[in-house]
Amino acid sequence: MRTQLEGYKGNLRKFYAPVSESKFNADKLQFTDTSGSNLPYRMNNIDGGPTIKHDVLSLGAMQDFSRERIKVWGYSDISTSTSTYQEFDLSGLFSISKYQVRPASVKLIVNNVGQFNKLPWTTTSRVDYYFADNYKKLRLTKFNTYTTGFSSGRGIGYGITLKSGDTIMLKYKIQPIDLG
Repeated sequence: MRTQLEGYKGNLRKFYAPVSESKFNADKLQFTDTSGSNLPYRMNNIDGGPTIKHDVLSLGAMQDFSRERIKVWGYSDISTSTSTYQEFDLSGLFSISKYQVRPASVKLIVNNVGQFNKLPWTTTSRVDYYFADNYKKLRLTKFNTYTTGFSSGRGIGYGITLKSGDTIMLKYKIQPIDLG
């Protein structure tokens, strides 16, 4: 069992202890305060990923969450197409049972043109794309022109209708789903 850390003088045993002992020797660590009471924090020593809401992230897991990922799709990758949107399934990009897209980190580029979205990222009104099904699907709104306001009747609108040969680039980061 680990009781010392490099560069730290003293015994750590009173501040953290293994939750489960196995061949990995302390695969989860539970933190305690000076009185010995358990704090709500644990650390997964095997992969560093959180398993409960207050888990402490390892450096490797944090670097993985903060890394920008890139996925390039083509027209043939559309999973669903309706009269109002074209949809891409995000389940092939990461484990959708543990993680979701960090909405504010998303940049969507179609044929080298950035697309527009707004808070709360799931709104379907006057945006180029939005998330659906608890951030498991990305929907690109098909092109619509404004029917009211200054831009009405001028061919100005939002959305894009994808066709064969189009390139869709998604830049994103992930975050753990609130594990409760």
